[in-house]
Amino acid sequence: MGSKMIITCPFTGSLGLKLNPAIGAQPNFSTSLFRLKDTGIALQFSLDSKSIALVPLQFSDISIGVRTETLTSDPQLRVIQTGPIKEGAVIPAGLLASLVSSDDQTFATFNLSNPVYIVAGACKTPNVSVDMTRDNKTSSFKKIGSKTNPVAFNIQLVECPNFLKSVKYSIKANTKVIDANKGVVSLDASSTAKGIGLQVSRGDDQPVVIGKEYNFAGYDRAGGDFNIPFSASYIQTDASIEAGIADTSLTFIMSYQ
Repeated sequence: MGSKMIITCPFTGSLGLKLNPAIGAQPNFSTSLFRLKDTGIALQFSLDSKSIALVPLQFSDISIGVRTETLTSDPQLRVIQTGPIKEGAVIPAGLLASLVSSDDQTFATFNLSNPVYIVAGACKTPNVSVDMTRDNKTSSFKKIGSKTNPVAFNIQLVECPNFLKSVKYSIKANTKVIDANKGVVSLDASSTAKGIGLQVSRGDDQPVVIGKEYNFAGYDRAGGDFNIPFSASYIQTDASIEAGIADTSLTFIMSYQ
């Protein structure tokens, strides 16, 4: 929209947005959401990041005299889910809405240069609890870097849709990272054990790099259910250790294309 400008126009009536009828029906004045037909998504507009959302045009016979509107180069468009997203939903390029007055003056238009394709689906990923009590004894720790026997577990991907091109994942630490490249994180604040951390490895026994995004090679574009294999071990991080409760948690992050 260019640089900031001030437009002062006298008119009698109200000011609001009018949605392009080709992409959806004009809503009533009680909402700032402009629904795009049966896609399950709606648009919300504002003139800049600090402005409240613009509402639909409300016709009125009340004169508001001279009104000043400030148009900036930072208009905001928000995409909001309003229901189940229809597969293949798209926000088309071109005119989305116009900022108009009830006496038919157009103050600004909201246009989209390129279409936006909405990916409705994502794989479900149930929470995973790993029982680390099996075969884990203090006698396993001989020196810094020594580990307990690995405990295998899977991250499940359930009901993946059939139109995703690829699936990627990363692991985020919820506690202090001891060694990101070796996948070692500290225990949480509720733990009483001392001198150990937790190491997470992938199915090939290579440590997970904390924060690194990995491509899931086992994903099939036909969709369905999948397992991503991992293992976890306690690892000695200090010269001396103390037995006790040893808990921690990690966040599994998915991304789709």
